[in-house]
Amino acid sequence: DPKVDHLALIVYTSGTTSRPKAVVHTQDRMARRAAAFAEEVGLTAADVSFVAHMISRPLALLAQVIAVLNVGGRVVLHDGVAKNFWTGYAAGPPKTFVVTIPAVAAEVLADPAAAAADHSHLRLWVAGGDSVPGPLQAKFQAATGKNLIEMCGMTEAGFYAINPTRGPVRVGSIGREMKGGAVRIVDAAGRDVPPGEVGEMLLQTAEVMVGYWNDTAETFRVIRDGWLHTGDLARRDADGFLWFAGRCKDMICRGGFKVAPPMVEAALAEHPAVARAVVVPVPDPTCGQAPFAFLLLRPGAERPTDSALRTWLADKLEPASIPIGYAVVTEWPQTYEGKLDRARLAWMAANGGAVV
Repeated sequence: DPKVDHLALIVYTSGTTSRPKAVVHTQDRMARRAAAFAEEVGLTAADVSFVAHMISRPLALLAQVIAVLNVGGRVVLHDGVAKNFWTGYAAGPPKTFVVTIPAVAAEVLADPAAAAADHSHLRLWVAGGDSVPGPLQAKFQAATGKNLIEMCGMTEAGFYAINPTRGPVRVGSIGREMKGGAVRIVDAAGRDVPPGEVGEMLLQTAEVMVGYWNDTAETFRVIRDGWLHTGDLARRDADGFLWFAGRCKDMICRGGFKVAPPMVEAALAEHPAVARAVVVPVPDPTCGQAPFAFLLLRPGAERPTDSALRTWLADKLEPASIPIGYAVVTEWPQTYEGKLDRARLAWMAANGGAVV
């Protein structure tokens, strides 16, 4: 029946903050989402999409396969994700459009072949699924001469924010709302907060999921009054750009203070020896929780002492936000989807910061 919007896809969430949930989407909603994305980034029949992720992932299925085929473009599937990436990239036809998670972008850019590759045909490389650290953006620009476009979305709602595809990007921002969508940032009482203030993001688009399979209670908990409650924290600047500030569940409650990990991570990443920092909660007998930081050092940098790091942060953060301990990693633990595994880091922090 052409009047019926049939169920088309059930995809499980990544489960980085809770047990994975089965998200249900319909044919019409998926088609609208793919078409809206194609319009947003200006896909045409001349585009050649180089797909490095499995097409069972919404990031690849909707943004690279359905969206590109919908406008008459071509799709090239690469077997192996980061393995032999640049060999596949160089093979004809010339690739114009790539979408990866930041971890894969970082991995392939570490290959010397990245700088040697011909990027003259590349029109757009989008990174979604996790944050894009400043050093990764700089490395991408140095290798390709172009911007790595940060985008944000979620399994329940698809893509909802993106940086400008032309002109300067706001490094660290997830961009502004895509056409046809709306984002509210609210406090605990559901009131809209002013620009610059952190609150929970609520989303409203025509492509929000039907619901969670066999979980009506959870569906009604997250979709209320036509708005999807994401559980994500963000702030909006004076120009309308959105800045991710962590998950509600990731907030660290240290005594009576709330510690936002992204703010601590950003302050640590300003240290000349630190390439990236990740902050997680650790049990504290006095305050309940306290922040603990994992550091990835820049090549050749010496590890700063804990006291030096605390001094560095003293004039940047309130005392409650300064971590009680630090550990150095050489690589980040990842989920099966390639996202940062904060749960694993929290376990490591609770066990003395052991890196295993």
